[in-house]
Amino acid sequence: SKLVGLKTITDITEFFSLFRDLWYGFKERSLAVDELLRSDATRFLLVTTPALTAQDEAEDFMHLLASESLPIGGVILNRVTPLPTNTNPVALEAFPSRPTEISKIAWEAVTLAVAHATPRAQVRHANEKATVQRMGKQVSNSPCWHIPLQEQEVRSLSDLAALAGFFEPVAETLN
Repeated sequence: SKLVGLKTITDITEFFSLFRDLWYGFKERSLAVDELLRSDATRFLLVTTPALTAQDEAEDFMHLLASESLPIGGVILNRVTPLPTNTNPVALEAFPSRPTEISKIAWEAVTLAVAHATPRAQVRHANEKATVQRMGKQVSNSPCWHIPLQEQEVRSLSDLAALAGFFEPVAETLN
């Protein structure tokens, strides 16, 4: 009491006494939340993307949920590459002549990239399809959905509502 004063010690004692009463409320609410998270009425939806780092994090999170016996309701794979509607590669002969202001090397790089875009998208789509199927199996019999990459960001409730059609469980094909 000589070092900090009797008033300070009284205030600290009162603080911890009041906090002890609050602690019981925190503990009760914490137990109620834990019970809710483990109940049959609760399911966790794991949302991830096809990016490898995101998949690794999603798998770690699935293992954590399983180790805690928390119920997984399914996996949502977001930003999946859509299957190209035109499956034929673009022939190099279909490109217009090189504009004079673009170097020959740059023009070849651009035309080759465009010509190979469809096959690359097909391979990427197939890899992402395999990811959806693999993650669905890891979650036992939980549904797995995919949301194709959207042209614009989802910024409103109406944008979000437009995605509702994608929430049919993914069957063996992702097309």
